Amino acid sequence: MDTDNERIQPGETGKKSRSRWRLIWRIVLALVAAGLGYIGGLISGSGYGGNYAPDFSFFGMPGYEGSGMMAGVASGGSILLVASLSLVFLRNSGTAVFVVVGAFVGILFGAPLFFPVIAPSTGLLALTYAGSAGVGALVGAGIGALTFRRRRTD
Repeated sequence: MDTDNERIQPGETGKKSRSRWRLIWRIVLALVAAGLGYIGGLISGSGYGGNYAPDFSFFGMPGYEGSGMMAGVASGGSILLVASLSLVFLRNSGTAVFVVVGAFVGILFGAPLFFPVIAPSTGLLALTYAGSAGVGALVGAGIGALTFRRRRTD
């Protein structure tokens, strides 16, 4: 019963182990990115509640505390989604990193641009953070695709 189909080839075990560690590494990166997104949203969202919506309330937390918590949850969730999808579906890791960084930059710098317009709407605040992450991710994907594209050699 010692046929070629039943034998384990020497390189197969290492290959499976490498792909398992790569998957674990990508999951850890997605969670770290979501944590950073949560912190970034918390910081910028508290600025919104303190300056534009002192009567804002989220889960009983008033003003800057509530808006910071809501922005943190919206930002962390958006970046977790963006990071998970980009790390799973994009083959080039460099492009995936640009997508995640673009989403993070969109949250930190894109969302605060709309604060005077959306005050003091709860739904618009969450939508602004999710939308800013999406637009930042698209810009990051474009930059990553241009940076890591294959060049033709003639």
